[in-house]
Amino acid sequence: MKKYSIFGLIALAILIGSTAAMGLTIDDTGSNAYWGGVVYNNGLPTGGPSTMDVIGTGFALDGINVFVNGSTMTVDVIGPYFAQGGLASTDSIGDLYISSKGWVVPATGSPNYPSDTFKTDGSEKWDYVVGARLDSIPPSGPAQYTTAVFNLDFGAVGNSAFYPTTTSLSSLSGGRALQAWKGGYGGVVKSATITLDKADSMLIYQFDDSFLPDVNNVGFHWTMNCGNDIVEGQGIPTVPEPGSLLLLGFGLVGLVVCRKRTASRV
Repeated sequence: MKKYSIFGLIALAILIGSTAAMGLTIDDTGSNAYWGGVVYNNGLPTGGPSTMDVIGTGFALDGINVFVNGSTMTVDVIGPYFAQGGLASTDSIGDLYISSKGWVVPATGSPNYPSDTFKTDGSEKWDYVVGARLDSIPPSGPAQYTTAVFNLDFGAVGNSAFYPTTTSLSSLSGGRALQAWKGGYGGVVKSATITLDKADSMLIYQFDDSFLPDVNNVGFHWTMNCGNDIVEGQGIPTVPEPGSLLLLGFGLVGLVVCRKRTASRV
């Protein structure tokens, strides 16, 4: 086999690998947990919800996994909240908010980042929302819903108003305030689907991501209406390592060489 053919196969393998599915993970467990928002203790003692990522039981969100394959983005919001018998079956479902400029950890403070609502200083750009347009997912209802990606309109009024988690602290009986929960539906950008996968404890959003300028620099936010847990952040994309691609290339070379030798013996 000619030398340039071998290198051509290796280059082809690297090209194939570089266009394979990309993924990223936002971890919301342990020391990586994002608390988020203003916490209202409701008379609970020091050391209560204000020092916890999850308030109450059954509200936990463990993180977000994102997969990009071609122009299709799949966003899995994961946690016991979505498990069989979990609160997502009876509670109000949240919307998925997307920032096309990524996510910025607050410059001041530490968890629970009480000042961190959607930033308007230009460092973030929360400009899309994948909206359920539903207040709840009935336990006996269908597992999948057709919806859309909307432009996020903070000034939307009427039935499509933007709703943060309880804005009045006096009416918040445990939970977090001033975090995006649902609404703000502007114009439709793309169609989308939402799937409640109770067996794997996750809520799955899927849509065409061609409207995003850079899928490597995207922020995500999800919470339920009470804000008892919030997942927000920007993960690190994972792509095949160069070493793995080289191994794939040499494997292809070996396969071709073996086939040529076999053919010459016939």
